[in-house]
Amino acid sequence: MKKLKVIVIDDEMLIRKLIRMKMDTKRLNLEVAGEYANGAAALQELREIRPDIVISDICMPEADGLLFSEECVKLFPEIKIILVTGYDDFEYARRGIKAGVFDYLLKPIQEEELNNALERATEQILKARGQKEKQSKKATKEVFAMDTYMTITTYGEKAEAAATKAVSEIERLDNLLSTGKDESEIAILNENGSEIVSEDTAQLIAKSMELYQDTNGVFDISIYPLMKEWGFTTKKYKVPSDKTINHLLKNIDASKIEWNNKTNLAALPEGMEIDLGGIAKGYTSNRLTQIFKEYQLTGGVLSLGGNVQTYGTKEDGSKWK
Repeated sequence: MKKLKVIVIDDEMLIRKLIRMKMDTKRLNLEVAGEYANGAAALQELREIRPDIVISDICMPEADGLLFSEECVKLFPEIKIILVTGYDDFEYARRGIKAGVFDYLLKPIQEEELNNALERATEQILKARGQKEKQSKKATKEVFAMDTYMTITTYGEKAEAAATKAVSEIERLDNLLSTGKDESEIAILNENGSEIVSEDTAQLIAKSMELYQDTNGVFDISIYPLMKEWGFTTKKYKVPSDKTINHLLKNIDASKIEWNNKTNLAALPEGMEIDLGGIAKGYTSNRLTQIFKEYQLTGGVLSLGGNVQTYGTKEDGSKWK
């Protein structure tokens, strides 16, 4: 494992040497990457060295430890700063905390206290890096289903496995719900007029019946024959005659669907066909977010035709906007 970099800042050379001697660099996997007599000198080389941990005295000429800390945190907020002082002064501690200091040690420096502070800093750095590595893993899958192109993007340690599982789930639901697949439950129901359906299809039919009532018939899954006549299902578009439209409208009324919640038996009146396309993508999106939770993803994006849903956080850990 790559060693973490430490720099030491103190205007007294003997103190800098003492700190180096007391650091358990081997056990903590640390290396001293630089020594400086004041904060100003350290700031000049900060970008080049990019230390992980800084051990700094507070009282120094030119730029003291507090001023250095404030500037350092502005540039690299992930750096862990340990301030050292000979004064047990609350004002120093208060300013140090405000400046984003990780820990605060009193002189004379005790070896155990110093290494305990370094160990805590090391643990936090490695933990943050581990989380960042998990978030940085990304997978993207594309699939054509439900008569549209879909894209699944996943972030997290199990991003690839989750994306693969998501595609399988889309295909499974498409095989159940698609009117364009002869062996789907919806196609069989439309062909035979009745069918005992699976739990997924049952949930969608029950929700569609509920939406029919809530929208006073505006959302109606029995509109499928009229959609076919207009050519929306075959892409062979045409304008039906008024006579044809009026004839088909007689069979468009979801309230006539016979639905048994206990047995999942659906029965359609003669001439009626249904299509769950208006609700299937939303249901699919919910199923995929459950997969994301199962695989403990940090984030993801679902683009299911016109339906877009985000999950967790972005690749860099920031919130979706």
